[in-house]
Amino acid sequence: MASSTAPAGSNPVLALAGGIVLGGFVEEQLYRGYALVRLTERLSLPLAIAPMLLFFGLLHLGLG
Repeated sequence: MASSTAPAGSNPVLALAGGIVLGGFVEEQLYRGYALVRLTERLSLPLAIAPMLLFFGLLHLGLG
């Protein structure tokens, strides 16, 4: 008999889809909802966007 670590009734495809959606939502809130607001308190919008683009690009560099 095969052993499974997943809880009974769980759907791995649904869990993966939920993780992707939730991950994207959290990332957007972090970058635009917090970081951009904080940076624009001290910098102009173009100057606030530049470090965010660099940080975002570095984080996603190896993802294709």
